[in-house]
Amino acid sequence: MPGTPTLASVPAALFRGSHRVVGHVELHQDVLRFRASREAQEPFELPLEGARCTITGFDNSSLLIEHPALPDWQLVVDDPRLLDRPPLSTHPAFAAARGQRAGRIRRFRLVIGCLLALAAFAGLVALLGAWWVVSLVRDRITELEPVPSPHVVVSAARVAEAD
Repeated sequence: MPGTPTLASVPAALFRGSHRVVGHVELHQDVLRFRASREAQEPFELPLEGARCTITGFDNSSLLIEHPALPDWQLVVDDPRLLDRPPLSTHPAFAAARGQRAGRIRRFRLVIGCLLALAAFAGLVALLGAWWVVSLVRDRITELEPVPSPHVVVSAARVAEAD
């Protein structure tokens, strides 16, 4: 009989064919105990030994746990951090899922790093382009013939009249 849970319960769903039961799962030393939200149902226990676990879900934020002794049952846990808790963190049946999760986290960080580097490069190109345009306009302005101001023309005409 498993002892006290090693982790507070996390949201989960238990599937059997098209039937779905929503509840919470507790991690014990040798089993995952699923408790339905309805109190009338007995807890369902899934042994850790022989279990298969894969990362699933739209954003890889769920665990799909199956067991060959219970082929019709699938347990979907909504918190992949469950893999970081003992005894799953040391259980060999869950090592592949931990590696899969770690690989996805590394790839995610790599993609984010590449996007940040690309954004910094684009900002640098935009800054250099703006500097080039300003220097080009400044050079063109200095090449232009100065246009005399109407006040200067009038003043020159008055000086010529005075002579």
